[in-house]
Amino acid sequence: MSEALALARTCDFYVCHHGTVQHKIGWFTCVPGVVHANTRVAQSKPALSVAAQTEGGQPPSYLPAELIEDEASNAHGALADALRHENYTIVSVDEACRFVLSEVKATTALKT
Repeated sequence: MSEALALARTCDFYVCHHGTVQHKIGWFTCVPGVVHANTRVAQSKPALSVAAQTEGGQPPSYLPAELIEDEASNAHGALADALRHENYTIVSVDEACRFVLSEVKATTALKT
């Protein structure tokens, strides 16, 4: 984890799954990024609450829910519901890449 955080500080942009590593990047750096997650997480629009966990936190962009397709889950119950760990597939890698590149371009434009 410490190596991931040290490397994250040297980056201009990141792409990461929603969860532990992404939260640490968001909490300990000001690096912009795109996060991918299942549709339930993406539709909950957590970017502002993720950024609010640290002073001066920058909200990450989330891959749009229309680019994600959840896989059927056999996990049920309160714990499974709270963890929201459902598997998913990115339905159009080309569209997802275009989205990420547009976010990279937008953040690069802010620096110049």
